Amino acid sequence: MATILQSVLPLFTLILLGFAAGRVKLIDAVGLRALITFVFNFAMPPLLFRLVVKSDVVHLFDLRFVLCHVGGQALVAAASVLLAAWLLRLDRPALVIQGFGAAFPNSVLLGLPLMITLYGERGALPATVIFATNVALYSLVTLLLELTSRAEGAGGPGQLLRGMLIAIFGNPIIAAACLGLVVALAGLPLPRLVDRILALLGQAGPATALFALGASLSVRALSGRWGAPAVMVGCKLLLHPLLAWLLAVPLLGLDPFLARAAIIMAALPVGANVYVFAQQYEVAVEAASSAILISTGLAMLSLPVVLWLVL
Repeated sequence: MATILQSVLPLFTLILLGFAAGRVKLIDAVGLRALITFVFNFAMPPLLFRLVVKSDVVHLFDLRFVLCHVGGQALVAAASVLLAAWLLRLDRPALVIQGFGAAFPNSVLLGLPLMITLYGERGALPATVIFATNVALYSLVTLLLELTSRAEGAGGPGQLLRGMLIAIFGNPIIAAACLGLVVALAGLPLPRLVDRILALLGQAGPATALFALGASLSVRALSGRWGAPAVMVGCKLLLHPLLAWLLAVPLLGLDPFLARAAIIMAALPVGANVYVFAQQYEVAVEAASSAILISTGLAMLSLPVVLWLVL
């Protein structure tokens, strides 16, 4: 347990430093946007591109690992939707956000730095697979929100298709992983100078991502209604890793490294994109914001326990 805490505490220390910087206004909204832009557009894409190029592509895309991740997401989303519909009587757009929040982990700002801390560069590879498979989740959520939301400005099939394409091809992290896969499959070598530049940029990614996560949490507020966030957080932090374990170990018999990766990634708190979707469609915004803040705080306690159980 001491070894696990030594691995996790530095990560949460960076999150707390970012949170404190945001609270005392050392970083304002403009600075926060710049930090997140740097992480998503300039630091993480080179890191993932380089790792995919240098990886064992066949082992990287283990279909059982993909099935474990997608299956766990589908099951926990269904459970969250059913519970919220039964207990809270939420409308259909709010239920979409409810399921999305329970299934979508904070894999970029927290998951990737955590996996790299635990396993080195090898740990980034399962996270890359999860980024790629989350394209399907983005598309599904976009489709469901377009179909169920009555927000003013909801468009027709053309706008729906445009939103889905932007979610897929407009994401620099997903684009970098896909480009890296093409280069790896083609067997193209990376020039030494290019490799060094990408490595230098990538080294800045994990620490900056954690600091930016903390700063982003400092501007979120808790809503007065606790029902929806409580269901979302409970499903995300408790049910999701349990379902990942059931799928990864007894049912699919994954390689131990991939099984641990699936469980750890499932145990992550609610991802920031849940708030982005909620705000875009003006649906369950307060619930999404509260769930992100609460789940990240509770993850400081739950993640070490999960790591102790699986490592």
